[in-house]
Amino acid sequence: MVNLGQEFFATLTRKASPPVPAPVARQIIEDLATWRVYEPGRMDLFAAIDASIERGISFWDAMILVAARRSGARVVWSEDFGDGQEYGGVVVRNPFSRLQDS
Repeated sequence: MVNLGQEFFATLTRKASPPVPAPVARQIIEDLATWRVYEPGRMDLFAAIDASIERGISFWDAMILVAARRSGARVVWSEDFGDGQEYGGVVVRNPFSRLQDS
């Protein structure tokens, strides 16, 4: 949760257009922190390494996708992948795609 929260905060406050004020971004992340959190284990580590090799994506992105799949998530929200891409049953959606299209 910590790594994703850090990245999400930076994205909201620096990449979003217009940027989200830091206190608002904090509240959003505080709300997200109440969600169930999946803690990857060693088999997830190996699956992420394999996925990064097979898919040509960063290890960190692969770990997010592996954890999402193993926790039962069907969608991952990220600006780091192409909107609508599917990875092993997990679809990636870009939360900013509609903002960028307008």
